[in-house]
Amino acid sequence: MADEPKTEVPVATGVTLNVDPDSTHTGVFFRTKAEPGFVAVTVANKELSRLVALQLNQAQKVAREQTSSSQPESMQTTPILASQLGVTPGRDQKEAILTFRVGNLDLSFAVGLSTLHRLCTDLLANTTIKQPVRRN
Repeated sequence: MADEPKTEVPVATGVTLNVDPDSTHTGVFFRTKAEPGFVAVTVANKELSRLVALQLNQAQKVAREQTSSSQPESMQTTPILASQLGVTPGRDQKEAILTFRVGNLDLSFAVGLSTLHRLCTDLLANTTIKQPVRRN
């Protein structure tokens, strides 16, 4: 790996999750190159949102230092189901804040209004929801 950390902690090369039979905890299994080949921890399900928030906060710090050359359309992702979506005015007249509720975690993103307008226009054009025909 190009950017190996300078610690004695094993480097994760993959991750998977497994919900305990009692559904109160989730096992997090990190695949490693070091023996025995994985590191496992159990997290109380009520702490998963906090864990995700910590990861996203760290990802935001890293993102400030790096820029991806991949466009979102070409990225390989697994969709996360949002139970609710909210839109509020942004920090200035050129942005909006989109908030996605996932479980008990609210994820908020600042989006430029021009980008949001383009996305909404594309969404309307590419979905089966059709505007009603007005008859006079």
